[in-house]
Amino acid sequence: FSIYIGSILQKTGTLYELKNSLTEAPYKLSLEIKSFINNEPKIYIDIGFKDFKRIEYSRNKNLLKGIGSYEDQDWVDAKIKFKNEEYNTNIRLKGVYSDHWESSYKWSYRLKIKEGKTLFGNNELTMQDPSTRDFLLEWVFMKMLSDEGIINHRVKFVEVIMNGQSLGLYLFADHFSKYLIEGNKRRNAPIISFNKDSFVFNIQQGHEIDYKFDGIGEYNFLIAPLEIHSINKNNTTNLDLAEIGLKKLEAFRSGRIKASEIFDYKAIAKIKAIRILLGSDEFDWRDIKFYLNPINQKLEPIDKEIHSRFKPHLNDMWVKYMTDFQKLLFSDMVFLKEFQKQLYNISSKKFIDNFYETHGNELNELLNKINKFEDYKFPFDKIENRRKYIRQQMNNLFAINAYITDINQDDVTIKITSTQPFATEIGCIKYKKKPILCPQNKYLLKGNNISEKLKYNLLSMKWQVENFDIISAINNISLDYNIIGNSNQMQVKVRYGDIESIDLSKQTITSTKDKNILKFANINHENKIINFHIGKHIIRNNIIFPKKYQVYIFSGTEIVLDNHANLVFQGPTIMKGSTDEPILINSSEKKGGGLIFLNTEKSSNLNNVIFNELSTPRYNELLLTGAITFYESDVEISDTLFKKNNSGDDYLNIIRSNFKINDSIFETSLFDAFDSDFSKGFISNVVVQEAGNDALDFSGSEVIIDNILVNNVKDKALSVGEESKVKITNSKIMNSKYGLVSKDNSKIIAHEIEFKEVNFVGVAFQKKNEFGPSEIEIYNNNQGLKNDQYIVDNKSKIYLENGKLLTNINSNLIKEIYSN
Repeated sequence: FSIYIGSILQKTGTLYELKNSLTEAPYKLSLEIKSFINNEPKIYIDIGFKDFKRIEYSRNKNLLKGIGSYEDQDWVDAKIKFKNEEYNTNIRLKGVYSDHWESSYKWSYRLKIKEGKTLFGNNELTMQDPSTRDFLLEWVFMKMLSDEGIINHRVKFVEVIMNGQSLGLYLFADHFSKYLIEGNKRRNAPIISFNKDSFVFNIQQGHEIDYKFDGIGEYNFLIAPLEIHSINKNNTTNLDLAEIGLKKLEAFRSGRIKASEIFDYKAIAKIKAIRILLGSDEFDWRDIKFYLNPINQKLEPIDKEIHSRFKPHLNDMWVKYMTDFQKLLFSDMVFLKEFQKQLYNISSKKFIDNFYETHGNELNELLNKINKFEDYKFPFDKIENRRKYIRQQMNNLFAINAYITDINQDDVTIKITSTQPFATEIGCIKYKKKPILCPQNKYLLKGNNISEKLKYNLLSMKWQVENFDIISAINNISLDYNIIGNSNQMQVKVRYGDIESIDLSKQTITSTKDKNILKFANINHENKIINFHIGKHIIRNNIIFPKKYQVYIFSGTEIVLDNHANLVFQGPTIMKGSTDEPILINSSEKKGGGLIFLNTEKSSNLNNVIFNELSTPRYNELLLTGAITFYESDVEISDTLFKKNNSGDDYLNIIRSNFKINDSIFETSLFDAFDSDFSKGFISNVVVQEAGNDALDFSGSEVIIDNILVNNVKDKALSVGEESKVKITNSKIMNSKYGLVSKDNSKIIAHEIEFKEVNFVGVAFQKKNEFGPSEIEIYNNNQGLKNDQYIVDNKSKIYLENGKLLTNINSNLIKEIYSN
């Protein structure tokens, strides 16, 4: 009977539960004591009896199957209270593997905040034991991504009290939603990924998958359907974008397009490099998701779950157990070179020292918070040892083997292979430091998996000297090379003899020139410079200037865009007109497009230019709002006129860039004259005349403005939102409905501003739930303005020069502002 009862208890998991409960009982008791002395804010979660039973049922189902899977009915209602704010919430378990729910009481959850509210800036969150995310290493991972400008999840550590019982410290993180995107200063757009449901199903059927990610894991990468996250199905624009993203991701997976062509490959390279620094051997297709940037149509990575193991060898981290997903990435040499460059930079002592200098205080505070509940030691030594090991491997003095196999009058053939996983650039063969043989073109040698056989490549080297007896000098010649990412040049001895029987395969290199560009400009490919011919040019087709080529346009040049043609610049552009003879860029009978500056790396300069009747470009399905757009492209603009655009929300839109605008005029803009998104800049001596909507619009930006005149705009003279900071001095605002408008945790500081015929001088309010209230400070304004010329909600503030504080004034008019 005892054996029978025991088998039943074992089968139903009751023995497992009893064992867990007895093992964890002392710790649960200690939690109550630790919670009592913890004076930091706590999150209180209350779940009804029946709903909690539903969660228990979901957990028991996972325990029996050995893997987590969830359905719509697993969601239940809960109430959350944090800092005197209450939230109605949906909650369910989360996690594929048992570390999320094997404890008798501390489980991982997904949260959906209702009624338009947000907690920690998001309405969708995950919460789990910090141990499931490597405690502070996940926080460090996210901070490093943030420092590099990569989309990251915000991470918080807060004690949780559930149904009156302390569960100890939890790690809260963003889930995939529009708030995650907006919190990373991006425009709302679709998030797409591979669906892992079939992966979970196969495990439930008994298929085993180890951390090598082979077998059924990679099989699922090849067949897994694609899915879309957090998208408004009524928004046709986002649905169209999602379709574009899905097609691009499918094209990448099928090998029809390279990683560098569809991804923000620099961001992916940085993520992989940071993972290696932090001891992670993962780069999992099941976890990584992609944001489709609507401006440049690139898929930006959204990664999480560092899962550090600090294995000793780079080969284990990168090459040995490379998944099909990684193989596709690293088969692109553009990506490979960028990865090695980032790995070398990120493994520098300067990188890690700067990180600790910037975030060290917060890191120590969080470490103390965790140690109130857990005995945890941050792995400073492991990270430092990892950093040193990476640097040692990337300074490898024996990275390649080279053999001379064939000697001819014109050239010499060598067989060459890499003895480590890094790609190397091959230089010249030297005798006593003098080049005697060099590759005809730059040659990049891929790395090798050190657990596999070496693979040799053939390389033809051209003679740099005449009548040289290389066999006699073989003991004194060496080959220069450098590991990509490491600019230090190294040498290796060259041997003589054919060690393999491989026929030399000749390769031809071809180059092409853009005939469209040559119609109106000269191209110097050696120096990567394009010079426009002086004169009038009518352009009827899109012109895409090559990456990193500098474009020069001078006085006496007129460009007429026709047939909806656009100019796309991918390198720094210099437009230098004169006062007497400015550069003219026009539209032919309103049929012209606009200008796009994409990732130019170096700053552009526009001086004495007239833009007239341009339109928002319709190019390659990019979702642009400006007739002229600078995306991640710094620029200085002076003595320039932006006159009358024919379409688009903005005449000039600058995104994620640094800018200076001086002595310029915006005249007769269809809607907004100038829009700055997530940028930093200076504006001085600028006139905005006749704008159909806002004169100057700022989102997520930091800008200093001096001596501007805004006259006759139909909406806001200065619109500042989404955590922007703007200082404006010595300026005049006339004939506008609203003067200074600050919203969503933004701040305006205004000195010596003259208002004339302005309905509302200052407006401060909170529009979006994920942001906070706003502020305006107005000084040196002795115009006797009345309270009815201000609008302030009950949380925002306007400070006046005389020490007067305005709040909750005309707040009933706020909805009218943004409903318009």
